[in-house]
Amino acid sequence: MSVHNVYPVFGAGFEIGGDKKPVNMENKKKGFALPLVLTIMLALSTLAVVMMELATDRFSIYSIASERERLYNAAQSGIEWGKAQLWESRNSLNSEQKSYTGELSSLAATKTSGDMLAFNLSVSIPSSDMTVEVTILDCNYNPDSAVYSRDLPPVRVISGDISTSSSTPDGTSAVTSPDELTFLSSSLEGEHAFLIRSKAIGKDEKELMVESMVAIRYGEPMRMHVFYWQIKN
Repeated sequence: MSVHNVYPVFGAGFEIGGDKKPVNMENKKKGFALPLVLTIMLALSTLAVVMMELATDRFSIYSIASERERLYNAAQSGIEWGKAQLWESRNSLNSEQKSYTGELSSLAATKTSGDMLAFNLSVSIPSSDMTVEVTILDCNYNPDSAVYSRDLPPVRVISGDISTSSSTPDGTSAVTSPDELTFLSSSLEGEHAFLIRSKAIGKDEKELMVESMVAIRYGEPMRMHVFYWQIKN
């Protein structure tokens, strides 16, 4: 009869003697660790994908906001350019009341020589790669209520001899929708009002339009003031 001796070995745990093969506990530990490592790697990969998507979304939002700010700055520069043109031409502006013929160009601000100040005019803006188009419209005109258009500037006549009835289009007000306020009962004595529209166009064809209504007050001293300012889109 054979005798099997069992020797406890700390850290290994296998038997000596007989036909049994030694059992390696390190292999068992490795077998348990592999699924855990794979699970952790899967979780980390999923987290990385989520973080990448969040970073991409944040970058897109930042890019859109940054592009809109650049458009706004360029359009605002166009407004300032238009105000400068009006001020430089203040002594030679045509003050005769215009008549709207159905074409917006019929309301373009002009000099006494007949030259337009700006109508869809491309303006060069320093340190900007955007296209800026500026239009300066004369608010001293006689509107035709039969051909009313949202593109028309507000009416601000220099004298009170306008022949049309005064009314405000439904759903508009001088405060919330000054661009749609076509008919006014009051006139501006000693002031000549103009509407400046400036549209900035980016490389990706995104657009932003800003408009401002200004008036030149004649007298001593002459001065320019702003009625309102707004972003159109």
